[in-house]
Amino acid sequence: MRRALSLLFICLFFFLARECLPQNEADWSAVDLTYKASPRDTVDWSNIDLTQKPPAPAVKDREWPGEQEGVSGPVIAQGKEKRNVSIVIFDPCGVPVGYLRHKDSKRPGLVQVLVEYALLRGKEQFLEKVRDAWWLGEGEQGLPAKIEGLNNEIKERRQELVSQYGEEVLRIPKGFRPETVVIIRQGLSPEAVGQLVQDIARVLGKGLSRERFEKVFFGQSWVYAVEPVFLRRVQEINPDDPLYLRAGKGSKRRRRKGGIGLLGIGSGKAKVELGLGRGKDSAHDQWGIRYVGYRPLDENNSAWGIESGEEENVVVAVIDSGLDTSHPDGPAYLWKNKGEIPGNGLDDDNNGYVDDVNGWNFLEENTDLTDYKGHGTFVAGIIAAKRDNGIGIAGINPGARIMALKVADKNGVASSLGIWRALHYAADKGAKVINISLGGKGVSKLEQLGINHAYSKGALVVVAGGNQAGNSWDYGPPAGRRAFVVGALNIEGTRSVINNQGPNLAVLAPGEDIYSLHSKDAEWKGPAMDRERLYFKQSGTSFSAPIVAATASLIWARNPGLTNSQIEDIILATTRDMDMPGWDSRTGAGVLDAYQALLKADDPSDIITVLPTEVVFMRKKGRLSSLDLFGVIRGPFDYYEVYFGRGKSTKRLKKIAGPFKDKLEYGHIVSIDRKYLRGSAITIQLKAYSSDGSEKTATLFLNLKKPGR
Repeated sequence: MRRALSLLFICLFFFLARECLPQNEADWSAVDLTYKASPRDTVDWSNIDLTQKPPAPAVKDREWPGEQEGVSGPVIAQGKEKRNVSIVIFDPCGVPVGYLRHKDSKRPGLVQVLVEYALLRGKEQFLEKVRDAWWLGEGEQGLPAKIEGLNNEIKERRQELVSQYGEEVLRIPKGFRPETVVIIRQGLSPEAVGQLVQDIARVLGKGLSRERFEKVFFGQSWVYAVEPVFLRRVQEINPDDPLYLRAGKGSKRRRRKGGIGLLGIGSGKAKVELGLGRGKDSAHDQWGIRYVGYRPLDENNSAWGIESGEEENVVVAVIDSGLDTSHPDGPAYLWKNKGEIPGNGLDDDNNGYVDDVNGWNFLEENTDLTDYKGHGTFVAGIIAAKRDNGIGIAGINPGARIMALKVADKNGVASSLGIWRALHYAADKGAKVINISLGGKGVSKLEQLGINHAYSKGALVVVAGGNQAGNSWDYGPPAGRRAFVVGALNIEGTRSVINNQGPNLAVLAPGEDIYSLHSKDAEWKGPAMDRERLYFKQSGTSFSAPIVAATASLIWARNPGLTNSQIEDIILATTRDMDMPGWDSRTGAGVLDAYQALLKADDPSDIITVLPTEVVFMRKKGRLSSLDLFGVIRGPFDYYEVYFGRGKSTKRLKKIAGPFKDKLEYGHIVSIDRKYLRGSAITIQLKAYSSDGSEKTATLFLNLKKPGR
């Protein structure tokens, strides 16, 4: 017994010594921990008044950047690289500016200069955002010169950093797996900057464990959020049945509602003839795109008859597992970075990425877009596979310029950090439509920042709603405000049971037995005799989202002057309604109708949009105390009202708020007190009325047994 107590005492002594004794032998007294600009800094911040909005914003559908969460400071990620644990510092646009390991606790100068460098890049991005979203390069004299001066300062600082510490400090270590992120607020005081540098050094000296990392930064006033790095997976369903991917020769499928036709699938070695064609029997294997209006041109009501998409048009970013650029039926047009000179090993456009000609690999920090999972190639094929080339499938918009951004590995797993970085890259490089067919449990503020940034740049972010058959508020990025969320329709023309439900669900699109491209570098999971095939079918909301994304890109090709909010309005207003009249939390606004959407592209001015986007459950001492509802209400309505009822029924609803006349852009609609929140389920209904007496309705069913955020 005495021996055991002695051993316990010795272990306790060494543990306390490790935790309490100074781990950093560097002399911090000689380090200036207050952030000061270099004497060479030509930016005069005193001349820029960021406390006032301009009297008349140049673009109505964008928020002033000082009011949205998209404006943040640097992001600091803690994670593992092989046996080491590291910290990587990113600027506000997701570009890595340097990494630190345990040994760097003895180099306080390096810690300070990397933080300083990230803050400089943060100022640059903030000024760029101010110019783009507020003045648009006009009206504020001298702002471009200020940005150019700051650019020069950043270049000089980078050269000094490389010459003193080496190029490797600016790179992410190979195989870095992030675990936790800290999001720093914009505009730190000198005192906060000093504290940030000290805290990073303290974590480095203590050994960089995830628990210490979170504890040090949690609760600091200048920290926007501390959160885990959430894992995101491809939103596909892959049964292991050996014949799932193959039907026998001459097999037939059931006839779908609406006369879609038979879904005949040839034998494994037969050529898959799914092109646009001119006959009535063409493209039946692509039942999904036919169902939403992409019919052969000789048929009535063909969406392609309004806008064919044959000419090169809109940039569509696919944030996914990569792209097989060698596929014979793959996209005809890849996005090209005009600011980059291919293969010279230089960052010609100074965006932090070297030789990023067609996109970027955020897993390995290079330009290798090889698709080992096959998911990204499949998604890109739905959007922009070649058409009328005599083979394979017909892409919805073959003129789309595909920007491939690789964030998912061979297992289809991505991280919220990678998605945030890819969102910034896509938006800053001019993508109009961004498709994300990834998701998982947990809601990330980092992903929300990325979505906000993309939306402020004018992009539409289309997100797969998820296959978990749960509440949408529990899953990211579908829970994100400003995400255009798509659920799945099955081959019977009804809502798929896999769908998540709740606020923010925009529309449904076909998501079962969808044909597209097979990446040659991905594992083939079908029958061995079919391995040489270049096409196969999959199911899931992963493949509903690109049908909507491609349609959005065609609408933009039809009318390039539209804003992202107008694209949303058009798609929502032209759906084929399901279940409840108007929008509801199970089926969204209804099923995508590409023909009607393209017809409406020329003039969306009369559209009224009512869309609940977020529900926040407030608690006191663990008990539900109130509910806050957020959403979008815009268009030429006179007023709107809020109705409430117990249970999942609309027959006995009572008005609890309104009438209101103010338009809302992802704003707060109503707070509901605890006295209403009894029972197992409630119904909330929004009604917007126009001057002609018509109304637009949105009905939200909520289960109080499993409340969300």
